[in-house]
Amino acid sequence: LLAFAGSFSASFMLKSWNLNGSNQITVFKLSTPTNSPSKEWNSWEISIFLLLGIIGGLVGSFFVHANLHFVRLRRKKAEIGRIWFLPATVNKALVRMLPLRATRPISAEAGALLSRNERGLTNRTLHVLEVALIAFATASVNYPITRLLRLPMVEVIHGLFETCPNSLGHRLGLCDGASAQGFAASGRLQAVLLLAAVVRLAQTVVTFGAMVPSGLFIPSLYVGATLGRLVGIWTLQFNLSMAGASGAEVTVNPGAFAMVGAVAVLSGFARMTVSLVVIMLELTGELNYAVPFMCAVLAAKLVGDYFTVSIYDAHGSLLGYATIEEPDELRLAANVADVALACRDSDVLDVTKPVRVEMLRSFVASQCETPAVDLSLNAMTMSASSRLSSAREVSLGLPLSGRQEQCSQDDASNVLVLVRRAQRGHLFVCGLIHRERLARWLDKAALPPDCICGLNVEDDAALDLQPLLEPGVQRFSHDAPVLTAVCAFREDPSLQYCICCGELGDEAPSGINLGVLSRDQLETSLASGRFAAAFRKARSAATRSST
Repeated sequence: LLAFAGSFSASFMLKSWNLNGSNQITVFKLSTPTNSPSKEWNSWEISIFLLLGIIGGLVGSFFVHANLHFVRLRRKKAEIGRIWFLPATVNKALVRMLPLRATRPISAEAGALLSRNERGLTNRTLHVLEVALIAFATASVNYPITRLLRLPMVEVIHGLFETCPNSLGHRLGLCDGASAQGFAASGRLQAVLLLAAVVRLAQTVVTFGAMVPSGLFIPSLYVGATLGRLVGIWTLQFNLSMAGASGAEVTVNPGAFAMVGAVAVLSGFARMTVSLVVIMLELTGELNYAVPFMCAVLAAKLVGDYFTVSIYDAHGSLLGYATIEEPDELRLAANVADVALACRDSDVLDVTKPVRVEMLRSFVASQCETPAVDLSLNAMTMSASSRLSSAREVSLGLPLSGRQEQCSQDDASNVLVLVRRAQRGHLFVCGLIHRERLARWLDKAALPPDCICGLNVEDDAALDLQPLLEPGVQRFSHDAPVLTAVCAFREDPSLQYCICCGELGDEAPSGINLGVLSRDQLETSLASGRFAAAFRKARSAATRSST
């Protein structure tokens, strides 16, 4: 709601104040209508758009690598009170010239390479001097070189996006009335575009991370727009040379390549995808270029991610911030497989074919054996006394079942998982049978050892095990969150067991990779302390209800 209110306020103020004089919300609204034939792009131009995406990814990777180098150097020099881009003699002269309150003593650890009792600049003095020197160097470089660097970046980007003829393009030297296509394509303009991109990229590398609001969004659009306009001019010249003999009409628009190049470089810097495409559509209002924008953004992200992370992730890692996404080698969230008891071979009964009563008795005989712990599932085993004490201390609010059928060991370790093998060896879980219930049924029926049993057997002489299956059973994937199991037990009081089905493979013993999680085991596992962070809300809620 707050984000929506902020967006509405910004759009309303931009429309009411009319800062750019066009009475448009879009910053780079083009003068030519969107449905103009000059703005149509051909299918073969997709290859050029992908090339711009690759260039954007490479430029973004270089920017991240170079900027991190300068940021580390800046932080290293700041510890000893030095401006990072000035020679040591100039830094010492500044310390001697400035008042004493603008300097500070250097600690022994930071100034190990300096002389004793040497002083350095304070952090405030460092920031002020660095910003002043950067501003002076930027003005000194930008003003004499070209109009593309002298004028505000927003105005230049708008001119690079425009088609020709256009008044802004003529003022920037991008349009040529003597040309048949209206676009200037001289060698001098091409050199100026390349020089402007290199200078602005170098300035962005230096200024990003300094105590100056230099920005990243607009400079990246500027660099991409100049490179895209340059590639557009080359494409126009190539098509003119190819169509010279045939006399075919050429409809290449360098301004379109400037827009695609801008979003490509921005994607190479930030490594965002959908949001950048939406932003460019909002800035330009050009829905015709949605596909070129997507192609360039995708290529820039893939190429950039191959070399470096995004600039935001790089600075976050440099400052010690946690990443938004979990690392591949680390998983912080608990899954159902982490609390489920791994099934042994003796806990899984294959009912693909009917089984004999003798085999059933052998499975029942192993009910008091301690199940082996599968480290791949991180199964937990706890004594009955510790489970009961922990469950009394903290309650999840799971509804208790009316069934009091308990075994000497944990419920989850005294059940048989009935499976049926499908095609290609995959297992289909049919259900669970409690060992004690199966044992009582076998003793009561007094069946001979060679009697045949199965599930939904067609043979009238075989006994059906379907009535012995536990009614409350639900299946989960091995990577399902624990919260999924908690919600399932809360919503269904009759649910007694959850079966965790892992990924099958040759590395699993006998092709079995299953786990069983009972209601009591889930309550006990969560109350054991391994999930203390998840229980602070539960404790606070219980405290509020008691008060």
